[in-house]
Amino acid sequence: MHRHLLSTRRLLSTQRPPPPHSHPHQSSSQWTPFPSNVAATARPKSSPHKDFNPPSVERKRRIAAFAVAAILTGGLLGIAVANTETDAVAPVKEKGAIGISSVGWAQMDQVRSSRELLGVWIWGRDSRGQSQARFVEAFRDVPLRDLAIDAKSETNVAIDASGNLLLSWNDSSKPFSALAGANLTRVVLSNGGCLAFALSKTGEVFRIDLKKLKAHSANVENSAIQLAPQTSIVNMLGLGWLVGARGVGAAQDLGACQKVGFSTEAERITSISSGESHLLALSSSGKVYTAPTTIEGNKHGQLGGTNADPAQTTLSPVPTLKSVKTAQIAAGTAFNCIRTANGQVFTWGSNKFGQLGTGRKGYDIAHSDEPLEMQFNGKMGDDKKCTLIAAGGDTVIMTLESKESSEVFSVGMGQWGQLGTGNFIHMTNSPVKVATLSNLQEYSEKLSKVVPIRVDSITMGPTHVVAVLKDGSTNKFGKDVFVWGGNEKGQLGRVDGKKGNSAVPVWVAPVLRPIADQEAAAVEVQKEKKELTETEDDVASKPPVWEADGMGRLQVAGPGRAVTHHGGWTWTGWLLGSTMPQSVFVEQAFACADGVTALYSKVL
Repeated sequence: MHRHLLSTRRLLSTQRPPPPHSHPHQSSSQWTPFPSNVAATARPKSSPHKDFNPPSVERKRRIAAFAVAAILTGGLLGIAVANTETDAVAPVKEKGAIGISSVGWAQMDQVRSSRELLGVWIWGRDSRGQSQARFVEAFRDVPLRDLAIDAKSETNVAIDASGNLLLSWNDSSKPFSALAGANLTRVVLSNGGCLAFALSKTGEVFRIDLKKLKAHSANVENSAIQLAPQTSIVNMLGLGWLVGARGVGAAQDLGACQKVGFSTEAERITSISSGESHLLALSSSGKVYTAPTTIEGNKHGQLGGTNADPAQTTLSPVPTLKSVKTAQIAAGTAFNCIRTANGQVFTWGSNKFGQLGTGRKGYDIAHSDEPLEMQFNGKMGDDKKCTLIAAGGDTVIMTLESKESSEVFSVGMGQWGQLGTGNFIHMTNSPVKVATLSNLQEYSEKLSKVVPIRVDSITMGPTHVVAVLKDGSTNKFGKDVFVWGGNEKGQLGRVDGKKGNSAVPVWVAPVLRPIADQEAAAVEVQKEKKELTETEDDVASKPPVWEADGMGRLQVAGPGRAVTHHGGWTWTGWLLGSTMPQSVFVEQAFACADGVTALYSKVL
């Protein structure tokens, strides 16, 4: 049939057309030619209109206009992408699964170096958007139990290996030791960095006025502003409060430190988290407590229905959670999130950006003073439970795990890309999947099968997130780190060096040793004057000097032994009045705040 139609079209196209002067009703086969005695009229010369262009010219104009439009559009899109990277599925294109690649000996060198130089590295804050981290000299060779940072006041509040509170008002000043002998384990900040809350190993919570301590430290002689390892024997015996160790007495005399009231004597507090105006606490039996830290501590219902006095900091149990056993707590700016022992998630407080995860489509609530269960839209089940939560600003990040899979979800504000979904959206009131970090797998030589890659920890600031993956094979190569969200201060430390925000998880640039340490190590290399082959034994003897371009991405160290000259105690050191080198068990951990990220050596 098609062949017949084609031949017909060809036949019609070859027929002779009728003459130009034939009558419209006259058959084309009966037309009459001009008489032979009539001269043919001369055909006029072609003279097109002055505004008329031949088809070939018009075609060229259209092609040129299209090319110019394409170039302009591409340029505008390039500028937009340069400022906000949203199109990358994987952080860096390398072989392997999405977001995962092989590591080399140089990256293993990071792990070894982190145990040779204990301390704190910081991205953001006053670094003018630099992607490379800087070493904080104030905490050189200081392993920490915990670290809390504030961006605006440049305050660093830490707990050293002996449980003393250390305060540093900028990254170069020597830390001021306070609350010596209190044996602290955890510290958090509230009220814009003006207040600190510290948790002791015995379950006591202390409220610390940082403004008063800062004013006091400015008047103390430099000789008194020191790390005091000689008091560690007092710490060991738990007698710091009895003997009035330096720092404890000063804080009490100034009225800068007081115990937070606790209504139940039969329990002890095991974990604390803080918002801008409230404190969240977890007891040894799994009970949840809240307390106001300012007069606005219950403005959005963040106290959970308690009748606490906003003008007094006293921990009170959340009434509706008395029969719930809680395993983990996390506080955002004005809301709370908890994970129960059986893997459920409950939230309460402000819901301005849908961070409570109610999942309501037609309408929603502004806040709730009663804990509400997070709605995962059927993603939860007998074989899938929530195993990790984190809160920051107005966003929540969670992991849902089963025996065969691990997924990451987010809910709440996403204006800076902190939802990690690849889109900069204002908010979402239902959990959405972070695809880059979900359903990742690796082959386990130990188990001889493919196993899921799970998330080890999540740390959040108000606008950005840091996630560390578990290393299922060995501690030699460290753990992968991913960041996403706001990068206005350079807090992401992106491996690609870009300063824009990221709505997808990307890798972090590796930290470098301070210049002086690099130069000293380079001298040692010159002394050795020998070639090292790329074997495991030789790498162990290499000095930790490298360039960021040759290091790939950041690999943080898991648990391992390190040597320090600070903190702890030894009988010899105490008797001689000096600090002796000692071995500590540490790993690297993160702390986040508004526009700043810190990596520190955490004592285990």
